Amino acid sequence: MNDSTYLQNQNDTVNVEINKLLEMFDRVGSTQKEDLVLKKLNKNHARLIQLEANLLSKDTLYTSECAEVFSAINTNITELAALQIKEGRNQKFLARNALDTVQLFSKIEIYFLIFLGLLLQIIILYKPKNG
Repeated sequence: MNDSTYLQNQNDTVNVEINKLLEMFDRVGSTQKEDLVLKKLNKNHARLIQLEANLLSKDTLYTSECAEVFSAINTNITELAALQIKEGRNQKFLARNALDTVQLFSKIEIYFLIFLGLLLQIIILYKPKNG
């Protein structure tokens, strides 16, 4: 097996794995911005696969156009990572607020139960004067 055939086989394997990962990420709920960047990433990846197929027929492995697509893919991945970090912070903030709200309601519930307990004791122990 020559080098270009081996490289093509490896490239096909890598492209299948990348497609699986992109499909998995696409199935996850995401924001509109993330969807936009993901569409760009999918488009650039498809463009890269097409370039690789064209270059294989010319027995060339790499061109400046490939470098541009790699750069665009890298930019897409960086944007997506930044958006994921931002969304993670937002989710953390929302979770923290929800936890604070639950804790507040728990404290209110405890105070209310203490008040009811004291009220019941007063009602039970109260002896009206006859008279």
